[in-house]
Amino acid sequence: MDLLDRIFLSLKTQGKVWGRVTLGGRYGLAFPKQHAVFIAVMAGNCLINQDEGPLIALNEGDFLFFPAASRFHLRSNAEVAFTTPLTALQLATWQETSILEYQENTVAGVSLVVGCFTLISAEAPLLFQELPSVLHMSANEADILSRQVREMMRDEIASREPGASPTIDRLAEILMIRTIRRAVRDNAWIGGSGWLRALSDARIHRSLQLMHDDLSLIWTVSRLAQAVGMSRSAFADRFRRLVGVTPMAHLTRWRMAFAADLLRSDRKMKIESIASKVGYLSERAFREAFLKTYSCSPNKYRKT
Repeated sequence: MDLLDRIFLSLKTQGKVWGRVTLGGRYGLAFPKQHAVFIAVMAGNCLINQDEGPLIALNEGDFLFFPAASRFHLRSNAEVAFTTPLTALQLATWQETSILEYQENTVAGVSLVVGCFTLISAEAPLLFQELPSVLHMSANEADILSRQVREMMRDEIASREPGASPTIDRLAEILMIRTIRRAVRDNAWIGGSGWLRALSDARIHRSLQLMHDDLSLIWTVSRLAQAVGMSRSAFADRFRRLVGVTPMAHLTRWRMAFAADLLRSDRKMKIESIASKVGYLSERAFREAFLKTYSCSPNKYRKT
């Protein structure tokens, strides 16, 4: 199985649409800080920025995703210098009705679907923290399937039939995955390091694939280097330069995340068995590594 396919399957993210936002006239609104916010533009256009980031033009058919926790601001145009936080009444109305409307005058504005992704698995943050601060798939850049998914989302919103809300949530997840995949394919990062960026290097990609294919194997730097046809020193140097950490540090991080998910998904599995599944012959060594990663014991993590 391809590395990204494996990681997407393990994400266990859950899309949750907060509701529709319809804005018109002249406006500048600041939304509260949330994690992994997504915005789909159903009609019209507006400007958006994340915290103090640059303004981004959003147009009908666009899909935008902020992987990290952040505030975002919506403006009718660049002449609006300041944004006003949503009032408690506006937030309460939005939560109760799933509809937020702000119409200063009769000038047509923008219609959005806004929501967020909840990260359920311990592995999901290891992907999200690698992503750019903003992922923006414009209507012009989207492929046919992505456009069809957005049209399905529009139809579900208009239908208001039973089951529309969870359907929209799932459609948002599809758009999120396709947006991430497009960023990886187009190598959307400039400079920096990280395992997702390193997928563009064939040999490092292969080494990452080998690790993730079987976390239970007793991997060493020498064994990985040999598997990808490199000397140990050359492989270790290239891996650290591209990924940002040593091969063993990367492996440990993902082993611990997988173990954390096992602790909560199968509460009857013995710690010794979990340790074996993530490549530890010694339960004690596994417990020490887990404590170092999560600042608590496996047993305590399982109970939380």
